[in-house]
This record gives sequence, C-alpha cells and structure tokens, in this order.
Amino acid sequence: MDEGYRFLDTNKRLGLGEKEAIKLCKQLNVKYLIADDKEARRVSKILNITPIGTCSIIVKAYRQRAITRNEAIKILDELLKAGFRIDLELYHKILQKVEEQ
Repeated sequence: MDEGYRFLDTNKRLGLGEKEAIKLCKQLNVKYLIADDKEARRVSKILNITPIGTCSIIVKAYRQRAITRNEAIKILDELLKAGFRIDLELYHKILQKVEEQ
C-alpha cells in the first residue's frame, strides 16, 4: 500500500475494518465506500472517496424498483431490530423518501 496512506493506521477513531476498506478503495481506485461510521465517512471524503450509507442504499434500491416500499421499510426495521443505530430524525427522512415515490 502507498506510504501516503499510512496515517490511516494511526487514526484511533477508525476501526480496523474501516481502515482496510478505505485502503482497498484507494488501491483499487474505487470511487465509493459503503460506510455508516462518521469517522470513516469523514476520512473517505478527504481521500476523494464518496461514502454511501446503508440507508442510502435502501432508498436507491427502492427508487430503482429493485425492492418494494414494504420491503424497504421491512429491511430498515430489521436492521434496527438487529442493533443498527440510526437517528430518529434520519429514520423519518428515509421513510419520507420512500413515501415520495
């Protein structure tokens, strides 16, 4: 890996998985990173990698008609039941986006 990205190893706010995913994106010249962690999103933006959150993927899948409205809501609710942390305001925004279509 390029020595220019060694600083990732010293970032104590990033988990090992996030560090490796960001390095892999740079190594493979990938433009997008699926990340919900705030620090991973911040660092990826600095490195010109666009972070995409799990909730955005659900909305995009719905808008592209890959899943139904009910499936989108079910997936989101199952994530919450499994311990996925999401701000209540964001949860309502996502539901709103699904309702808009």
